Amino acid sequence: MATDNIITIQIIDNAVAKRLFQRRTLLSYAIEPLRSTTEHIVFFDTPTRALHASQHTLSIVVHTKEPQIMRWHRIIDQNTLELVASFELHGREWPAEVVTWLASHDIPAHEILPNAHVISKSHPRLITDQLGNTLVRVEMTQGIISTTNSNESWDSMMLEPTADHRAHEIDGILEYIYQEIPHRIDKRHLWHRIHACIAPTANTDTLDNVLVHHATVLIGIQRSADEALFIPLPAFDDENHRRTVATIMRIQQNGKRDFEPFLLGLEDDTVEQLTSLAAQITKPSYAVSSPALDATQFSFSEVLRLRLRIRFRSLLEREAEVVDGFSAYDVQRIRVSLRKMRALLECGEGIFEGEILTQFRRGFRRMARFLGEIRDCDAFEEHVLRILEVTELPTPFARGLSVIRRKALQNFQALLTDNKHQLFLQQFATFVTTPHNATILQIQPLPLVLANRITHQQCDLNKPHPKSLIKMNDDALHDLRIQAKHLRYLLESFADLLLPAGEFALMRLIDVQDHLGTIQDAAVAQQLLTKMHLVQSVEGKRILQTLRQEAHKQRLSLPEIWATCQDDAFDASIKRALATLEQP
Repeated sequence: MATDNIITIQIIDNAVAKRLFQRRTLLSYAIEPLRSTTEHIVFFDTPTRALHASQHTLSIVVHTKEPQIMRWHRIIDQNTLELVASFELHGREWPAEVVTWLASHDIPAHEILPNAHVISKSHPRLITDQLGNTLVRVEMTQGIISTTNSNESWDSMMLEPTADHRAHEIDGILEYIYQEIPHRIDKRHLWHRIHACIAPTANTDTLDNVLVHHATVLIGIQRSADEALFIPLPAFDDENHRRTVATIMRIQQNGKRDFEPFLLGLEDDTVEQLTSLAAQITKPSYAVSSPALDATQFSFSEVLRLRLRIRFRSLLEREAEVVDGFSAYDVQRIRVSLRKMRALLECGEGIFEGEILTQFRRGFRRMARFLGEIRDCDAFEEHVLRILEVTELPTPFARGLSVIRRKALQNFQALLTDNKHQLFLQQFATFVTTPHNATILQIQPLPLVLANRITHQQCDLNKPHPKSLIKMNDDALHDLRIQAKHLRYLLESFADLLLPAGEFALMRLIDVQDHLGTIQDAAVAQQLLTKMHLVQSVEGKRILQTLRQEAHKQRLSLPEIWATCQDDAFDASIKRALATLEQP
């Protein structure tokens, strides 16, 4: 019997093998137990098995409290894998070499899903003589291969001679183990068994089973419901089924119906059916990294829907905060959300039907109007306390602002409870959760559209003004501020693609916006004091005079500040941001 090679046997009777491993002696030798280890290997491929067709495999090894290791193999034959490279993973970022290879083979990284799981627990033992010299290393492994179509368990034993000069003794030990444990020589490599398990079979799964399984897989690889719309199902794939998967994922993750675009507007019986499907999801025992979704691979229309959906979810939550709490902080947060929402909708011009976009912008503008009045009151209150150097508002100001705030809040609450507004929200929810619907005018790649939008807005900033900035009236300066906001919000809404390359330009836009905001505050103060009939009061005159002086000082420095958004450094930052869109 050869003693210079590792021998693997497949155990037939697991109970007998366990009894042997529980012993402390074997013949006249000691059995020394070592620490058991558990390993979980997740094999990845696309629903069409594009990786396997390219003669490669990707797998991630998961150990508790240890870094995840990605292994990249080349398939030599059905029994043999050759390691190409291994990587230690951190977060959700896959190795650049793997992503580049996928791109070179036209395999979308976002479609990579787990299609087989190998979970094994190994129990190592050392067989030693009385002096502690190791003669044989033995390792018994209990494992299971789990795929979409099947589960296969196995028990194996690996025997590794470690002292060749004592071959006779080692042969005796191996012979004894062979006689004690019913087994057969394991000629089938582990990969061969995995390959057999995931080989294409006649698909007899029902639609519901496919939806639940796909949702379970996406949760296991830490995908979001928003990303689910971009990832094809292994069977029954279409936009409606992807939307269903995303919806049951949100239900399973305890998404609140009132704040969730995927649920908003659905009938009660539909939600009940989807809730029943979500209850069938068993959160996987594994948590593996997955490649981040590369937005540049998709059409601009669908990426824009994704950004709008994320912003809309946040908007719904903040809407409830304002109604419940009515704090200045909550009001400002929802106002910013509305601004960014409207800025994103403007990016859809020429991509979606103009009438649809106009309808949505009008609906969000109604919300912003009432919130703007509330925010103006909050900002004015801060100015009054600062200028008058008091800790509480004088009674006339407190009474006047209270009346304006209360009326604006009543109008806002009336808007939110209005049936037309609820219908508007449901229509918008359907728009942002239904990919490739009939509202699309043209399908264009994201880098092209985004680059054109940024270039166009930068050109608007560089246009000469008919009047000196110092002599512009308040309304014209306010329009200028909005112009700067458009480019700022565009950079912020696509920060993952444009920053930090465009960070310098973004900071300058924020400075300009703040600068112009001080000038706008004086104009708003005039309007509020007029509404409260306090313009001619002593305090009113003092407040207005101070704010106008501050605004005038800002006007004098405005040309210099505005020029920072037109110089070479600003232009270079924008060019760096655009260059990132062209990178593969």
